[in-house]
Amino acid sequence: MSALIDELRKEHEAILNVLNEIKAVDITAPEVWDKFKTMQLGLIDHLQKEDEFIYLVLREAASNRTELKRLIDSAADDMEAITRMVQDFFAKYPTEGKGPDFKEEFNTLIATIRNRILNEENVFFIEYELLND
Repeated sequence: MSALIDELRKEHEAILNVLNEIKAVDITAPEVWDKFKTMQLGLIDHLQKEDEFIYLVLREAASNRTELKRLIDSAADDMEAITRMVQDFFAKYPTEGKGPDFKEEFNTLIATIRNRILNEENVFFIEYELLND
């Protein structure tokens, strides 16, 4: 496994650990909210790193592979949607997690991030590794 993939997998694990910790307690508590806000910055940095280093390589390889191109295009749309979802969530809840829709929106955000991580690790990271062997 390349050092980059190993680093990204560790970041995924850290992101999921924070989400699991937050979900296990009162997510509206101020100290939990601070932890979640900190994770937001790391998540956005992480998404940018994946785009710059993983998806750039995959896009180049996709120029002559139709199925990979389709997957990459779909992933790019997903990444933009997830980034917007994270930014919109924190714009709506800038200082605390309260309101009638908060828990549902929080759970949707977590599920979306988890699904994205699984998809990356089970499809794109493997494809990246195959290209770099």
